[in-house]
Amino acid sequence: ALAVSRMEGGFEQQAVLKMPLGSPPSPDAVRRMMRERQLLASLKHPGLPSMIDGGVLDDGAPFLVIERIAGQPIDDYADTRQLSLRERVALLRKVVNIVAYAHAQLVLHRDIKPSNILIDDGGRVVLLDFGVAQSLQGDATATNVGYTLAYAAPEQVRGERSTAATDVYGLAALACRLLGGEGPFPGMQASTQVRAVLEHTPQLPAGIDRDLAAILLRALRKEPQSR
Repeated sequence: ALAVSRMEGGFEQQAVLKMPLGSPPSPDAVRRMMRERQLLASLKHPGLPSMIDGGVLDDGAPFLVIERIAGQPIDDYADTRQLSLRERVALLRKVVNIVAYAHAQLVLHRDIKPSNILIDDGGRVVLLDFGVAQSLQGDATATNVGYTLAYAAPEQVRGERSTAATDVYGLAALACRLLGGEGPFPGMQASTQVRAVLEHTPQLPAGIDRDLAAILLRALRKEPQSR
């Protein structure tokens, strides 16, 4: 992704240009970019970046131009401002509302993590990067093309079909980081963390009340249908 700008009608607009790597890009990279472009075009929400333009280059590579969000990742934002537990939960609620909107449009994000959630100086919360997102309409049986292990659900690690419960798990893993400073399985090598995601009980943030702990434990259950 590259930061770009354009001058039109007397004003300058900041944006981000996304293109698949490689020349020519791989067919799989082209498919992912086309899917991301299609999904973003179907989503209109203040918590999502707006799509400005899209097309195909001479070598057949698709490109996508989206709104540029100038902000901090949600965990850095909360930590640098030393937000209280209540304020952090309020931020999480905003993220949940964005994801709920996407789900209502039959779109799964599948890569919810702090670096994909930016907050600008005005407090706007924006969920970014639909590069591995999935539509429940056309490819509901598709397996995952990528994930971030620290926030990945067991079914993603196993390469199984994603559902709305996959994003629910990602939101709970994000909550662990935002409320407790660490993900649900911190300080592990990748191979050990894979086993922990599949088999072990997650580590919840210290100091949260019983109701919040119960919500997180349910959202982090191994079986998607139990979340």
